[in-house]
Amino acid sequence: MNDRFARLARFVIIALLLVLAGTPAFAQGTSASSLSGLVVDTDGGVIPGATVIVTNNATGVALEVVSNSGGKFSIPALDPGTYTVTVSLAGFKTFVASDLRLISSRPGSVTATLEIGALSETVQVRGTSDLVQTQTPAVSSTLLTQQLTQLPLISRNALYSLTSLPGISTTGGPRAALINGLPNNTVNITIDGVGTGNALQSTDGFFSMVTPRMDAVEEVTVTGAVPGVGAGAGSTQVSFVTRSGSNQFTSSAYLYWRDPQFNTNYFFNKAANLPKNDVKMTTYGARVGGPIILPGYNGRGKAFFFLNMEHQRTPSSATRVRTILKDSAASGIFTYDRVVGGVTTQQSVNLLQLAASNGQIASTDPTIMALLARIRAATATQGTISETANRNTNAYTFQPEGRGDQYAPTGRIDYNLTDNHRLSATYYWQRFKSNPDFLNNVEVRFPGFANYGTQNSYRTTGSLGLRSTLSSNMVNEFK
Repeated sequence: MNDRFARLARFVIIALLLVLAGTPAFAQGTSASSLSGLVVDTDGGVIPGATVIVTNNATGVALEVVSNSGGKFSIPALDPGTYTVTVSLAGFKTFVASDLRLISSRPGSVTATLEIGALSETVQVRGTSDLVQTQTPAVSSTLLTQQLTQLPLISRNALYSLTSLPGISTTGGPRAALINGLPNNTVNITIDGVGTGNALQSTDGFFSMVTPRMDAVEEVTVTGAVPGVGAGAGSTQVSFVTRSGSNQFTSSAYLYWRDPQFNTNYFFNKAANLPKNDVKMTTYGARVGGPIILPGYNGRGKAFFFLNMEHQRTPSSATRVRTILKDSAASGIFTYDRVVGGVTTQQSVNLLQLAASNGQIASTDPTIMALLARIRAATATQGTISETANRNTNAYTFQPEGRGDQYAPTGRIDYNLTDNHRLSATYYWQRFKSNPDFLNNVEVRFPGFANYGTQNSYRTTGSLGLRSTLSSNMVNEFK
């Protein structure tokens, strides 16, 4: 039974790889990291033959290498995360460096100094949040899941969390944000190496068709200079890595609530004698992750899963300003300013009479007049009308109502086929519903009118990758 299951698993994996091999994938990049190091004694002399074990603190997956004749070691393919490095050799105390954080697409290095002593003795070194890397000239900034989940971001869109980083300006709003002053079409956005951005847009490039949610992201890295050969097209790279399961079952549930009763009224609403906008936002979700217990395999550290489900509900209203004709202008009487000898006087002209005196059509269109009458009746029921600098129009301010819903389930599975071969799959399925669509300003023009637009879109992205460590300096990643 176990052999049959193993053969079936291998067949499914090979079939998926063959199918994907004929499918082009654009703007890809790798999310893997690497770790190299040097083993020396207290006098700085290199130590060959030392056993180096690198363990993922979350999953318990361990990789073992031996330092070469120059005391160096290298593990070229590691998932982003926190690791413990253990270096041991007979005649020396065991060196342990814990809580070493590896960032995606950014190699790290560590120097292990072994002291003479018994192998059973341990020298514990506590690592910093990030490993110092000197192997790439890339200039990048990274937000980790611990930081993302603590940011007070009402949209819960992990992409917009980057606006808190230096070098990113948002004078045109989050979607038009600029990174280091570069044009929007130089930004390449990827999720697990698959492009999801809108790089063809010159004014809306800071946008992802699939919006990674805050609790579903392990980390996001912005590389603004020398992104490296593993990056996709674009001088600025924004790389998301989906959260993965660990060797322990973990879960959480959350609720974010926004309501007008918590806020004061908007200044311009007060100026227009309007009440507070009825903007409500309720975001709730849950996540769970842990090991997958495979048939015939009783231990952990072989396969892992992660699931996140989030729903954002936004019944709300928005303040909109329309331009309407004054009653006199609607009846054909237009007013203008006339300047004679430096003196300005207000003049009026009856366009219907002017047309009649010149042999032109001097009657109103019944369809247009009926529409103007409907606008006049609609604007009289709610909202406020105010004077403008224009002699023939007024400003009409009102608050149309609507509702939006976003559904965003996310999943990831990791399977260690062997110590050197790791299979990973992620999938994002999202649905956006807006009625009317405030985001694109297609709500009703006036109260009670039927001309409005809605949005009901489905957006998905997924990835399947096989990363194989062929030797200490050769890794092949198929995605």
